[in-house]
Amino acid sequence: MLGLGKDCSNDFNALVFAVTASFMRYNLLNCLNELENHATLGELFEHLADDYAVITYSQRLQDFFRGLFLISFKTIFDLFEIEEDFQSYFDILTDAVKGSAPIKGCET
Repeated sequence: MLGLGKDCSNDFNALVFAVTASFMRYNLLNCLNELENHATLGELFEHLADDYAVITYSQRLQDFFRGLFLISFKTIFDLFEIEEDFQSYFDILTDAVKGSAPIKGCET
């Protein structure tokens, strides 16, 4: 349930990171368990799983490109000293990316 052994990478550094991240998740669950006084880790895990949806690979890509677009627009408008608000351009571009995501629903 914490992702241990589910990484499919052939890179040793990626595997070490995956194991470390799994142990980190376990430690965070223990910490939250103590803070919220849950009887078992399973109860706490179910509580957290209900609150947070699984982030799909396409959602991660969209979040990455959204951040990239935001930084790019801000930098371009600052560089050329454009006073116009770039939010409308940003919204149109992110909507276009969301509408054409070829990997909809693919989970990692």
